[in-house]
Parts: sequence; structure tokens; C-alpha cells
Amino acid sequence: MVDAINKLDGGSEPDSNLKENKLTGQLSVPILKTSSQISPENDAAIMTAQKPISLIKIDAEIPTKSAERYEVYPNLPLPEYDSETAKAFTAIDKMQPDLLLFCLICDPNIPIRFDELKKLSGRSLGNNIIVENYGNLDWPLYEQQCLGIIFQRPGGQSIDKYFKSEEFSDQKKLEIAELILLSSITALRNLDKLGVTHRSIRPNNIYFSDLGHEDIIFGECVTTPPGFSQSLELETIERGIADEGSRGNGDVSDDVYAVAATISILLRNTSSFNTLANDQISFNKIIKNSFNTLVEGRLKSQKISKVLEGMLQDNIEGRWGLNDIELWLGEEIIPSRGYERESRASKGLLFDGVECFTKLTLAYSMSRNRSKAIEIIKSEALTNWCEKSLRDKVLASKISQVTDDSILQKDRAKYADELLLSKILIILCPTYPISYKNIQYTLDGFGSGLATELLRGGDAKIYTESISLGLLNFRLQLNSDEKVKNEDKIEIANKISRYLQKAGPGFGVERCLYELNPGCPCQSPIIIKENIFFSSMLLPTLDKIVGITDTQKSPVDRHIAAFIATKIKDDLEQHLSEIGDFDKSIQTLGMLKLLVHIQNNSSSVPLLGLAKWVGGLMKPSIRVYKSRKLRKDIESGIPQIIRNGNLGELLKLIDDPSHKEEDKIGYQTAMNEYKEAEEAILKTEKNSNPESEIAVKTSKQAASVISILIMVFISSLILLAN
Repeated sequence: MVDAINKLDGGSEPDSNLKENKLTGQLSVPILKTSSQISPENDAAIMTAQKPISLIKIDAEIPTKSAERYEVYPNLPLPEYDSETAKAFTAIDKMQPDLLLFCLICDPNIPIRFDELKKLSGRSLGNNIIVENYGNLDWPLYEQQCLGIIFQRPGGQSIDKYFKSEEFSDQKKLEIAELILLSSITALRNLDKLGVTHRSIRPNNIYFSDLGHEDIIFGECVTTPPGFSQSLELETIERGIADEGSRGNGDVSDDVYAVAATISILLRNTSSFNTLANDQISFNKIIKNSFNTLVEGRLKSQKISKVLEGMLQDNIEGRWGLNDIELWLGEEIIPSRGYERESRASKGLLFDGVECFTKLTLAYSMSRNRSKAIEIIKSEALTNWCEKSLRDKVLASKISQVTDDSILQKDRAKYADELLLSKILIILCPTYPISYKNIQYTLDGFGSGLATELLRGGDAKIYTESISLGLLNFRLQLNSDEKVKNEDKIEIANKISRYLQKAGPGFGVERCLYELNPGCPCQSPIIIKENIFFSSMLLPTLDKIVGITDTQKSPVDRHIAAFIATKIKDDLEQHLSEIGDFDKSIQTLGMLKLLVHIQNNSSSVPLLGLAKWVGGLMKPSIRVYKSRKLRKDIESGIPQIIRNGNLGELLKLIDDPSHKEEDKIGYQTAMNEYKEAEEAILKTEKNSNPESEIAVKTSKQAASVISILIMVFISSLILLAN
């Protein structure tokens, strides 16, 4: 055993074909790589299966046929490798047909751990299942593109199935338990080097890597949010209390806890807690502690109980780490761990039928009966209990201060009681998940919780409310030490709060979704079935779906705007502001500018369909030109540009500065000519008025002439008469 321990750090190099047997210390080619594993029956099944579906790599800028290296057979399921939410199917690698592979088809309504997937893909990490590759498949069950993840098959069956298949001696069970412990050290260390936690350790997700049951690998950990669908036996108290999508990545100590809980399930003589409600499991852990709940009295071996007790410590400072497990396996002395145990009240506070002696017990009970919790806060029963029974005057003072502040905040009357209770729970038990109304999330679980709610079609209003009301910041800045430690998280919380305060495209809850979940595919109804993870996939996808979507609507909705703003780190504020403008002409031009920005920074592939789509929406932007001739010239130039599929050329045509200057000059000239003509008309109209100055003058002149003529005529008559 000691010799095996000395070799624990082997097998972590990417793409290594060699694995180290942790029991023998010998290097060997993994059984997964041998062609002899492919039985004639398996070959025949593949030959007669329905047409396979190709997996298309999604991290390539332009998906091509050359990327279709893997094929998945939808009528050849492999249920023994099913994950909690992802079904397994037979897969082959056309470049390495001897490899035994399976593909997990991810549920598009469940967020995945995409960052972790990218880190693990293509790496051989000792005692962890190998992620060969990943990509999209047009999966018939979901009638859309789904993410498929290709794994190498373990050489043996799951530990859970092995234990259920036959009766074993207690000694054999202990040997396997020690093998799990030994393998967990290598597996978790290798993950930790990449900044990855497993968070999906359970009996049916640990496999023998060989038929001889001599080595163990841990199964997949990327198809769901961390801790999702895990039995509460396997989660620490705080993370188990949180909603299943909001349990957070945690750290290696959370995985150590899960390993110990897994072993306790496999070894104990009594049945599992499947018949108990989740609330009861959590409550039992809080009242009796995790070790007493999961292990005590259920195991025959005192030796294994020792290591499990250390690994299942509820106080993270007292919980054993990987080094401690390694020392225990080597039968060496484990250094004692000094930590502050939770204080216990001299007298319990009766709440909802439960006599609570600790802050955690009370916090848990209060979060389950919120209306009654408000009563004991406002009646000062809680404050008095903290001061007199817990003998914690500082805590009592903080509770009183928050309660008094809540009364003064009349502008938040609508949320006052819920906000007050949430803050009191944070003060009472800082390690407890943030609890607001009917949601509960850990400090690092807000993003995945928000994604889980939105991808399932739920209402994220309560999540966004909790941020807008400052609950996350309140927890992060609970005291000066917390404020310093959580500077990065505080900055993120402030940024998210600012996004929520902006209502325009590219902001709001959609922006929060993508900022907090970099691996979340774009949720726009326009392209949701295409499962888009990268901005480089966006324009080709929009171009592809032109024939099956409503091209009378803009190709950039709120989700796409937020997706772009998150993925492209350039300053897009001006474009986003224009898209949100009330003026339709500014909206459409802003949309075109944003798409051009993406095309300029990605592939130069012609986008004929998208160019036609966008070109058909440009009328409002063309109408801003005053010149009919210029509008007609621009409209006539669009078809030629559409045939080239270049959005930049379309923008240049419609938003050309020279066109704008020409239109401005022409408009000013026309206005001047119009003014001159108008003045001439007015002058003519004015002069034709009988009372005008010219008309009066002319009349007088005519009268004088007529008078003279009359005088001449009369004078002539007089002369003739004489």
C-alpha cells in the first residue's frame, strides 16, 4: 500500500496512453485502448444499426465535414453509462475505430459545466474518465441540436452495480473502500490542478477501469450544474440545503465529503435513505452531524470509520483533506485539526415544534417557515435568545440593528419582511445558503441557479430581486474580513446589479445569464434549437435558418444582443443603445452595425441568406434620406450586395458618409430653392392685392392720365365750339 501511495501523482499528462495501476505500481496500456474489447456481437450491432448521427465540433469557426470525426448511434443505447440527466449511446471514432466509446446526449434544458468540459477534453487525468471530444448533434428525441460528449468507456462496471451483483465479505468491501480512497486522491488532485471540482461523486458514477477490479475511475462531472440531482447524503449540509441548480462548484473538500458519503452508502448494513425526504436528511445531519447520520452504528469496521469521520466533518476547517487521507492509508499519524466548534445555547428556542440549540438548527427551521420566522424577529424573541441563551451580545446587536433598519426602509415596504428575514439568516449563520422567498443559493451557486431556472422555462424574477435588493453584496460584505476576501465576488455582484438596472437590449437578466454562465448556449427563440455556444457560430447559424424563420423580425433580439455583448469584449455600448432606440431607423441601423462588427471579427464567409434577411429590413434606415433619387439608388444597389453576402458592404451603402453629405447638401439646396420660390410667390401675391402700395401708386398714375385726357378732350370740345 505504501509503495502505491508513493505513485499517486502519475498519469496526469494530456493524451497519455499509459496508466499507472495504483495497487501494483506497474505501467500498462489502458484496456480501453485495445481492439480486442470489441466483440463480434458489438461489431454486428454497429453494422446493422440505423444510420449514425455525426457529431460536429462546435469550437471551430466554420464547422466542416472534416470535423465529423465521431458518429453516434441513436438506436444503440448504453444505459449502464447514463448520467442523471444525459442518456448514453454507442459512439465510434472513425480515426481510431478500435476505441470503445460512448456519447452522453445532454438535456438542452439543463445547464452544463462548459468551462470544465473544455478543460477536461482530450486529457488523460489519472483515475478520471477520459473526455475524448464534444460537439453538436441533430438529435431526433429533442428535435434540435444537442451537445454530445464523447467518453472512453470504463473497462469494468460501476461500483454500485458490482456491490449489488453478489454478496461480498466484509474484508472484500473494505479493500474496495480503500481502493476508492486511494483512487480519489489521484483523481481529485489531478482535477484540482486544472481548477476543477468533480461534484458528481456517487456510487453509480464510479467505475472499475478493468475487469480484474484492480483500479477505479471517477465518472463524468460536466453534464449538469455541480451537485445537481445528487442525493443529499452526498452533499454537505449547506450545499444540500441549496436548490439543486444552485449548489455551486465548491472546492476539493466538497468532493472529499462526497467520497466518504459514497463509501458509507456502499458499506453500511442498513438500506439507503431513499425513503426519507430531503428535508429529513438535512435535518438529521444538522441535529446529529453528518458522520452520525450516515455512518455511526452502520459499519462493522472501526478502522474505516475513523477516516470517514474525518472526511465527513461538517466544519470545513476540521474536515480531512487529501493529504490526511494519504497519511491514513499509509498508517501514519494524522495531525490534529484545531477549529472552533459551533456554540450551543444553554436553553433552546422553541420554533415550529423544534427546540433549537444551535444557530444552524434555528436558521434551517426559520427558512422553512418564513411567516413564523418574521414573528420571532419582530417580537424580539430571537434577539433575546441570542443574548441570553447563546450569550452572544454582538450577534443580538446586529440582529436588532438590521431589524430597526428594515422599519426605516419604507421605499422597500413591498419586500421588507422577506428582505429582513434573508438578512437575519445571513447574520445568524453566514455559511447558510442565501435564502430569499422560495429560493436558496450558495455564494458560488447564483449563476447556475439562474441558468437552471431560465433554461427550464421558469421565472427568474426572484433571483434578480435578491440581487437588486443587495442580498448577495450584504453577505459578501458581512464584516471587514469577508469584504477583503471577497473583493472579486463583490465586483461581479456590482456588475450584475448594474446590468439589471439597465432595461435595454444587451442588458437585464439576459446579460446576467451569459455573464455568469459562459458555457450557456444562446437562448434566443430564433436560434435556441441550434445550440449556439460561441459568437463565431452565430452569423453562420442565422444565415442557415433564413428559410425557416420569420424574416420580418430583427435577427437580433434581447438574448442575442446579450449573448454578443458577453462573448465579444469590445465596446458595443453605442450599438446596443441604437438597437434599443424608439426610432425604427436607428434600431435597424444599430442592428446592422452590430452584425457587421461580428462579421469583421470572425469569418469572412459570405452570408447570402443573412444579407437578404437584413437587407429586407433596411427600409426605415433608407427612408431617412430626403432625396428620392438617392433612396432609389440605394434600394437598387442592395440586391447586388446581397448576392455578395457581405454585411459590411450593405452598411457602407446605407450608412455611407458621402451619401449623407450629398443628401444633406441636396436637401439644403432644395430648401433654399424652395424658400426663394416661396418668397417670389408671396411677393407676387402681395403685389396683386388691391390695397398693396404698388397697386395704389399705379391707380393714382392711371387716374392722373385719365384726368389729363378728360381735360384735353373738354378743351378740344371748347375750341371746336368757338
